[in-house]
Amino acid sequence: MRNIYKAVNQCEKEFASKYGLTLNEAMILCSLETKSLCASELAEVSDLQCSQTSKILKSLEDKELIQRTLGKTDKRNMFFGLSEKGEAMLKAVNAFQQNIPELLKPLL
Repeated sequence: MRNIYKAVNQCEKEFASKYGLTLNEAMILCSLETKSLCASELAEVSDLQCSQTSKILKSLEDKELIQRTLGKTDKRNMFFGLSEKGEAMLKAVNAFQQNIPELLKPLL
């Protein structure tokens, strides 16, 4: 188990140094690739706690990778979508050739 943790940590460090994103931030960007979602939907699709998702959304907003919009029918709803900068980042992330440690390949 320790070796798996070390391998995942190594992958995340390499990814973060290249893009300035955590794996969770990248996962949220990928979730927004085709449509805008509210925070609870993002928490559900990413299998994260709502509090974690909120922190990640704040970080992505600070990096100007996502933008908030009000719901069309109910102005109390807040939806998140990719900004132009976020779309460009997602293209780069999708093209990234990660070196996956051999230990993790069977898990993919």
